[in-house]
Amino acid sequence: MAVVYEEQEDGMVKAYSDQHRKIFGGFPEAEYDVAYDPKDAQRTYVETDEYISTQESTSTARRFSKLSLESALFQMGLLDRVDAFIDEQLVENKQGQKVPLRRFYNTAKEFREDHPLFEKYLGLLKPVVGLTDVQIEQLLDSCQA
Repeated sequence: MAVVYEEQEDGMVKAYSDQHRKIFGGFPEAEYDVAYDPKDAQRTYVETDEYISTQESTSTARRFSKLSLESALFQMGLLDRVDAFIDEQLVENKQGQKVPLRRFYNTAKEFREDHPLFEKYLGLLKPVVGLTDVQIEQLLDSCQA
């Protein structure tokens, strides 16, 4: 039973449990199924007793590439507005503390449409970017991971 650390080609380190358990630690300190951190951050994790839900890994929900979304938003001239919005938001972590959404956003490589934070902040973000539901759907379709 151990946390495995794998160096990625992009300078990041992938951390996960070899026993398919959640891991705890990192920044922001929280539970993760898998964590990606910059190599120079030297973040550490410990395994928890909680197994990763198989429902999550077999989900049919669409997944969206963060890099593709940012690129599309940049091309549309909306990335600065989205970044400002993310910087203003606070979310509650599992310990009940309010932490900046930016911390979660920075560690993500992709987003899943059925994740509660994705659903919540997409709804809040729509009026900020001024896109219709159809335009949002077209944007998301073009960025599937």
